[in-house]
Amino acid sequence: MLNGIEIMLYVKDVAGSAAFWQEGVGGKITSQQPMPDGSLQITLELFESVELVLFDRQFIEKVSPEVADNFPSLLMKVSDLDACHDRLQKLSPKVNPIVEQGGKRLFNFADPENNYFVLSE
Repeated sequence: MLNGIEIMLYVKDVAGSAAFWQEGVGGKITSQQPMPDGSLQITLELFESVELVLFDRQFIEKVSPEVADNFPSLLMKVSDLDACHDRLQKLSPKVNPIVEQGGKRLFNFADPENNYFVLSE
């Protein structure tokens, strides 16, 4: 049985992406680890049992080029959609309006590297 999940994202600016996830959805940094090439890996807890692990894209392109272009499509559920929407609008120019779809309220947004995610109630 699964008891947690780590989502690995390969980004150009690890520190900038970490700050975005902290300010945008309240992620908490749980570890920072230097990699063999001197880049930094940062792990953030988004919510219980779900962590986001940020790796420098150049490092991944060197050590695991076959996965460098993999990018998940993520929908995350939150308890206060309106508050998250307001916070993210201050951090990203690409935050779409809240819509109702299939009986759920949701919106999508882009991180600083133009990767899109969805938040839903």
